[in-house]
Amino acid sequence: FDFSQPAIRQTFTLFVPAVLAIGAVQINILVGTILSTLLNTGAVSYLYYSDRIVQLPLALFGIAMSTALLPTLSGHLARGDQTSAGEDLRSGLVWLTWITMPAVVGAFYLAEPIVMTLFERGAFTHADSIGTADTLKAYAVGLIAFCWVKLLASACYAGKDAKAPMRYAAISVAVNIVLAVIFMQFWAYVGLALATS
Repeated sequence: FDFSQPAIRQTFTLFVPAVLAIGAVQINILVGTILSTLLNTGAVSYLYYSDRIVQLPLALFGIAMSTALLPTLSGHLARGDQTSAGEDLRSGLVWLTWITMPAVVGAFYLAEPIVMTLFERGAFTHADSIGTADTLKAYAVGLIAFCWVKLLASACYAGKDAKAPMRYAAISVAVNIVLAVIFMQFWAYVGLALATS
């Protein structure tokens, strides 16, 4: 394990921006959590529980598709076949949109029954279910984009470009902070979720 080897240096050159890009998601969640503490009781929970529900289709579709396409895209780009890489990426984005769309529609029309079934018992009241369902709908607005981000970042990594996802992640954090502060004035915790979307 020699740090002077070119392959090791290249790995770290790609690794650091990738970690910073992944950290942007956590920063956005942290911003939402901090701002939600300024709102009525329950806002932190509404954001947390609705985010847990959104993570299921994101993991099933977005992360799975990006993981499956990464080796294919890497192979195309290693051979210099930009055309095939572009076609596979476009095809992946189209498929990702179509398979995620039912989850978006379900989150809009079935938000309350989903939340009630999963969480409503004990201290989690019907009012909490409604608050979480409203927040889930706001997160659902961005669900397809959340999935696209995973696939587009993988495409950048396949091309050995870790700086582009880092730049866009930094922009998304800045936009999220500004929109969160504005939207929470009008829509409280739902505005925070909408800002993230």
